[in-house]
Amino acid sequence: MTASTQRRSSAVECAHCADPVDTRSVYWRVCAGCLARHHPGCWRAGKGCARCRDSLALLHPQSRSTGVWRPPWALALLAVLLASGCFLLVAGWRAERAARLRLERQLERLRADGAATTPLGAGVLLR
Repeated sequence: MTASTQRRSSAVECAHCADPVDTRSVYWRVCAGCLARHHPGCWRAGKGCARCRDSLALLHPQSRSTGVWRPPWALALLAVLLASGCFLLVAGWRAERAARLRLERQLERLRADGAATTPLGAGVLLR
């Protein structure tokens, strides 16, 4: 057995690109179906395993990735929607409050003028 054959047989290769996978790193994927190793980018590019086409990956316990890719724009969109919803809620509350204060001031002026009675002159004050 030659040195190149030994080196080649002991290296763990990516099933997608056939480049060596550094198994000392925590950034690699293992197919749950056939246990083939993949680089994270190769796993995403192939949308799963290059050998058996399984889409379930086993992750290293210390890997930061959850295996579920969420586009960063989705989180930004969620933040924008939440902020705009809060803004509209506060703006609506403030507009309602301003309208209520305006009506209360008008009612106080009417009461002060003594004109806060019904049109029929029954003398009932408006509430």
